[in-house]
Amino acid sequence: MVKSKFKNLMLKGTAYWAQLNKPMTRLDPDGYWGLDLYLDTLSEKIIKKFNLCNGCGQTQKNAEELFKNRDDGLGNFISIKRRCIKKRSIKCDCCGKTKKDEDGYPIRERIKMDPPKVVDSQNNPWDHSVIIGNGTIVNVSCSAVHWTWDMRTGIHYLLKGVQVINLREYVAKCGT
Repeated sequence: MVKSKFKNLMLKGTAYWAQLNKPMTRLDPDGYWGLDLYLDTLSEKIIKKFNLCNGCGQTQKNAEELFKNRDDGLGNFISIKRRCIKKRSIKCDCCGKTKKDEDGYPIRERIKMDPPKVVDSQNNPWDHSVIIGNGTIVNVSCSAVHWTWDMRTGIHYLLKGVQVINLREYVAKCGT
């Protein structure tokens, strides 16, 4: 059984590996938009508070388990993503149970998701010909989802939108 609890968050930090102009399809054929957000001090406190006050009956995690860290001197970060395709189980009209295929797996419909909203510091729509580079300061709107499935639990961050505060534009090197 899957249980989840949503919490809307506004976080500030430094973006790395942003995939906001076009979806990343190398690791997921359906694609996703996303970024790694190195959190500022206030945003890190918000994440810690949300984990400790989740109300889902989960065990509390240590701070080291809440964040990722590449040991590159940049500090703690979280990955925030939005899938291009949402998969939703199809329910039977008469009984409300999930429909299953001949092998017993749930039948799922594929729903195309809109890309996250990206704006500049003045809330003007983002020019997608400008690629957001590593080191760009951003505000990120996301939902933190506490999930439980079987005996596993975790937190997933769903990307809603990005406001670019201080751009460090990505410029491709010759030959790449």
